[in-house]
Formats: sequence, C-alpha cells, structure tokens
Amino acid sequence: MIPGGKASFPLFPAFEEAKYGKTVHCHYKGYADADKTKKPYEQEMIHKTNGEAFYWALVEHGIKEKRPEIKLCFDTSAEKLLQDESGAVIGVQALYNGKTINIMGKKGVVLATGGFEFNAEMRRASLEGPGVKGWSFYGSPFNTGDGIGMGIQAGAALAKVGKCASRIELAFPVGEAYEKYGLKQGVASAATAARNSFIVDNYGHRYADKSVITDSSRPFRYQFYHEAVAYDLMHMAFSRDPSWLIFDETLRSSTSIAVTSYSAVPFDFCPWTPDNMYAIEQGWILKADTIEELAEKIKADEENRKMMDAATLKATCERFNELVAKGVDEDFGRGKRTMGAVKTAPFYAVKRQTDRSLIHSRGNFISV
Repeated sequence: MIPGGKASFPLFPAFEEAKYGKTVHCHYKGYADADKTKKPYEQEMIHKTNGEAFYWALVEHGIKEKRPEIKLCFDTSAEKLLQDESGAVIGVQALYNGKTINIMGKKGVVLATGGFEFNAEMRRASLEGPGVKGWSFYGSPFNTGDGIGMGIQAGAALAKVGKCASRIELAFPVGEAYEKYGLKQGVASAATAARNSFIVDNYGHRYADKSVITDSSRPFRYQFYHEAVAYDLMHMAFSRDPSWLIFDETLRSSTSIAVTSYSAVPFDFCPWTPDNMYAIEQGWILKADTIEELAEKIKADEENRKMMDAATLKATCERFNELVAKGVDEDFGRGKRTMGAVKTAPFYAVKRQTDRSLIHSRGNFISV
C-alpha cells in the first residue's frame, strides 16, 4: 500500500487521536508499468492495483499460501442462515456446484455480503429521493441485498439502512439490471472536477462547487448525495436528479469522461471508447452546436421533465465563463485549478445521478 491524499471526515470526534490522517492506495510495485491496452483482470499480479491488488494480497498470497487449510468456495451462493433451537446462527446453507450444502461455523458466522445497490424493492423502501431510478451504482451488479435479507429472516434488526457514502456519478441504461428492473449501471467519472465543464440542475442552475465531490480533504464529499436529492418544495420535484455535466469540445477531445482503469468500464459492465464517441452515438451524451440547442435537447429528455430553460442555461454558462476569466468562483468557491471556460463548440451534456460510489449502501445489523 502507498500513501494517498488526506483522509476525509477530519471533523469526526477523536479524528486526531485515531491518527486517521491519510488514505492509502493498494498497488503492486509494477502497477505503473502495466500494459494499458489490457483489462485489469488480464494484468499479471505485479501490475495489479486497487481492489484486484487487495484481493491478491489477501487471498492469493494470504490465504492460499499461508493458510492452505482454509477452503475457499467461489461461485457459491449463500441462501439462508442456519440456526439452532435457541435461534443462534450456527452456519449457512448455500448452493455449490448445483448442490445444496451446509457450512457450519465452529466459533461463529460472519455475514459480509455488501449492500442492496441492485435490488429495486430495497432501494424503493430505503433510499432518499427517487430511490429506484434516481440512483445508480458503479459497483458490482451482484450486490442485491441477499445477505441483508438472510439476516432479517434470522431475526436481526437493522439500523441506518438508508444511509450511504454517495455523491453523483455517470449512469447509463445498460446491463441485466437495467433490462429487468430499469436500474442503470453507474460509471465512475473522470471529469467530475475537470476543466471546461460545470454541473447544473434540471433548470440549468449551478448549485454547488462540484470539485468537493472528489476533494479528499473535504469532510463531506461522500455526503454530497444530500445535495443531489434535495426536494424542490415550490415545484414538488427533485430538481437535481438527474444533474447535468455541461462541457465543450475541449474536454471531449482531451480525455475520457468515464474512468477506464477501474469501476464498471474496464470490467465490461458498460461499453465505452476513450474518445467518448460511443456514448455520443448511443445518445447517452447529448451534443449540440450551441448552448441553447443543448438546453432544448436536455428538455426533450424524459428524465428532465421539461424543466430545462435555454435562457437560464445560457446565462449560467456566460456567468461561469466570466468567473473563469476573473480567476475566482465568486458564486460557489470552486478551486481555480479546476476552472476552464466552456466555449468551444460543439457542446455536450451528460446525466449525473446520485450514486453509491465507494462504500456500500448500508444495512447494519444491530442484533440477532
């Protein structure tokens, strides 16, 4: 592991005493020399990074080499928790190679199955705002809340089920979960705090310094979803869901707006091209010759609900470019290094939806 940036949440009680002052990134020594044309899962061990490096360190080197007596069961679906007459959990029933098996615990059973990101019913019941179609998740589509369900069936109580570490990310209509339930596939964005772009609500107004979403020194970046699901009482609508990333040809031609080194794209959950053109051809990214034309295309999108106003978006863009020229964001305090004018046609817009990004949606058991 190598040091990362400053840790989030410095306002937490006992932050200094806990010495939780830095984040860490998990890499093998050769990760910087990896073949960029290969997918993460195709890389040799020495080039592994992020979650795959963590897996190799814990499982391939940790368990398999140092504790070979421990049996690992991949492709094994846990189905229910086993209990004794008193109700204590003593094991788990699972499906392994097409057969039902019981695995008994000698000292206890640890239930660590992630969240409910791809479970429509649990999202509807637990998440703020438009919980089903208004959220997206760039983690594994196999996080369907099965473990939480098993805990409930065993008599567990839940706490903070609707809480999560979340901001706003890209979301696209692809994958099995979308085909079955209308749940979009989230994709990590590489352009959240990029120059030559800004984020607006459905009316065309900027509403926050978008760089806080990626700035690890800010204590609230993983609580940004509260901004995104804010309810507009006057219009009785969630006016920031979706939000829209507005950018120009300068950004489009210089980088992929989607992360291609981790998250959904490199693991084949969402098709993408580095020049962003596939998404444009699919209509996921809207394209127009003028800001006014772009506003009309946003307005025509079903999820905008005809909220977008061309004059408002044009005024927002002009004001943003004015602030870029001044070198200071007088409206929201966005950092100067992230500021860049949006003025080179064609112009683009892509949806940004509330996204459970780095930590699973929670369903914490408090008792069984």
